Amino acid sequence: MTSPAEFDYIIVGGGSAGAIVANRLSADPKLRVLLLEAGPADRDSDWTVRMPAAMGINFERAKYNYLYNSEPEPYLNGRQVFHPRGKILGGSSSINGMCYTRGNPNDYERWVSEGAAGWSYADVLPYFKRLESFEGGDDLYRGRSGPVKVRNGPLSFSSYNTFLAAGEQAGYPRTADINGPQQEGFGLFDRNTDDGIRASTSWAYLRPVRGRKNLSIITEATADKVLVEEGRARGVAYIQRGLRKEARARREVILSAGAFNSPQILLRSGIGPGEALRKAGIALVHELPGVGRNLQDHLEFYLCWTCPPAASLNPRLTKLSKALIGLRWMLTRKGLGESNHDEAVAFVRSEAALGYPDTEMQFMPFQTATGYVPQPSPAGFSIAICHQRPKSRGQVEIPSADPLAAPHITFNYLSTEFDRQKAITCVRIARNIVAQRAFDGVRGEELRPGPDTTSDEAVLEFCRNTGTSGFHPSGTCRMGPKENAQSVVDSDGRLQGVEGLRVIDASVFPSVTTGNTNVPVMMVAEKLADAILGRKLDPLKAPFAGRLGNVQLSVAKAQPAV
Repeated sequence: MTSPAEFDYIIVGGGSAGAIVANRLSADPKLRVLLLEAGPADRDSDWTVRMPAAMGINFERAKYNYLYNSEPEPYLNGRQVFHPRGKILGGSSSINGMCYTRGNPNDYERWVSEGAAGWSYADVLPYFKRLESFEGGDDLYRGRSGPVKVRNGPLSFSSYNTFLAAGEQAGYPRTADINGPQQEGFGLFDRNTDDGIRASTSWAYLRPVRGRKNLSIITEATADKVLVEEGRARGVAYIQRGLRKEARARREVILSAGAFNSPQILLRSGIGPGEALRKAGIALVHELPGVGRNLQDHLEFYLCWTCPPAASLNPRLTKLSKALIGLRWMLTRKGLGESNHDEAVAFVRSEAALGYPDTEMQFMPFQTATGYVPQPSPAGFSIAICHQRPKSRGQVEIPSADPLAAPHITFNYLSTEFDRQKAITCVRIARNIVAQRAFDGVRGEELRPGPDTTSDEAVLEFCRNTGTSGFHPSGTCRMGPKENAQSVVDSDGRLQGVEGLRVIDASVFPSVTTGNTNVPVMMVAEKLADAILGRKLDPLKAPFAGRLGNVQLSVAKAQPAV
């Protein structure tokens, strides 16, 4: 056997975080960087990856997707919940909905209160700005020259404007920029697209630097374990085309495999809760109780109504119509093919007394039960709604040391009375919006949950039977101080108790952010890449609406109680 290749840094996972870290570290030509990705490269010719409107295709096929399912969820009547995760360069940013949401500024104040020192809004705002190139908004809050192109949706259906008008009629504010100083309110949804093409982290960060001689990218390489010797990470063992291989790291191993796969790799490496490792038949290398714990997600509910054909995408989904949409996109990068069809959003409070929005509503001009695969059907529209600060917590475990075995994922959705009451409130908020006069002439029959579902008990049962993932798993290798037994990494992503090992992805979130999580993952990657290189952008103090403990709202009208 030949000696393993040596690198300064080995990054496991070429997804939303790993692609960014690979770009930033390899910018120093003196550093030799290896990026390992379990999936294939994202070929420029693959329209299913590049076309924004085609996102549903790769949500449901194994070529670029792990296609995970949860264990039977005990509080969802034993249902298993589907969890797509990207297995391709760019990771989930190559298959997701491209909903570009930073989260609420209060999320990062909360992270500090949960033990993540140095992660306040002032600390993270410069990194949000650095990663994006946005065509509008205030220069204090938005970036203009970053790798990721960001655009508003064109509001391609009149029903988007109907939704925005209904929000104002219900007493909610409008916001000019959900990623600016005021997330709260009804407004346009940003999306990461580049002249009609999905702007994944592979497109934005890897494609421009693939010619760097000091950056090696190995695809179709499934990481087995981190090689730990005398308390230090020395390399990675991985499987490629059935062969076991190793690579050695002179400086660090960096896990950027996501909230499911990073804890799996740690557990297979013998790092985690001792009892769980013994059950899986794995020798304990380092006891770390928090690995795989603290799992969080947003549980989403889809309400659907019929509507006139002109207000809906569904009638445009015949084979002929889709072919014409695809042809126009391929020739011009314009038309319905350039949209993710998720162009209007609202962040609102479930209770008027709250100082921050805790509920997200996305308007979709098509009927759907899942939110990502609209089908030819009678014209309709949907509202996807979810509470953003759940108290339910789950875990990721492994059945054995087999690197190809799927993890055991349990979220325990709706396990707390708090979350159950918030689920009921979500349904009532969505119905209240559609009941506004702006929807007169647009609103048809309520299909889901249906007009007979009125009592709290019936609404909760609808939520148990239909609630699905918001695709925002996080928290399984949480940041925090060493004194907290559940902390897995410190505030610079360094593993507690093992030298030369770092985690950079959504698993380090102490708590899930308010909104879609892909952009916070990008920010974490930018910030922790700087930490590795011994750099730091200066904090940027910018006012924002709503402060925990000291409510200061910059909106004209407070939101009504529900």
